[in-house]
Amino acid sequence: MMYGYKARTPAPTNRTLVTSLLTYAVVAHWECVGSDLPDAWTVVPSLSGRVGHHPLGEIARGFFGSIPYVPLTAAQNVTDPRTFRPGNFVAHEVPARHVLVLEDTWVSGARAQSAAAKLKQEGARVVTALTVARWLRPEWASTESYIKTLPLFDPDICPYTGRSC
Repeated sequence: MMYGYKARTPAPTNRTLVTSLLTYAVVAHWECVGSDLPDAWTVVPSLSGRVGHHPLGEIARGFFGSIPYVPLTAAQNVTDPRTFRPGNFVAHEVPARHVLVLEDTWVSGARAQSAAAKLKQEGARVVTALTVARWLRPEWASTESYIKTLPLFDPDICPYTGRSC
């Protein structure tokens, strides 16, 4: 699903599912972020050279209204993209105090954490990351035992607090 929504010709069902997950996480749980609501948002860009607008950003633009978008791009020379490297990103115009970073798929967390660190280096006081999906493969080291501890997905469990709202 996470590959299919951003394919050159996206699978309609995949795009609808990603849109639904992101919309519900942002709209239904917006107030859960706390008293310091984000005053800007961005999307973790691809570090693999994909050009054009990020599909997650296109989806998010539909409901963020007047909340400013903070452009975040891949640096010209990306090194070791699966490790923590804020230098792999370039942040443009970060006038916001609190930036919401949207990530489509969390694998190791390195990209979202690197993007957040770059935004903080450029002046954001608070950065909140929201990930639509988590990529887990049972054949990865301790992942199989971790997967067994996970509850079934419940969209009413807040992505910010981890509790029912």
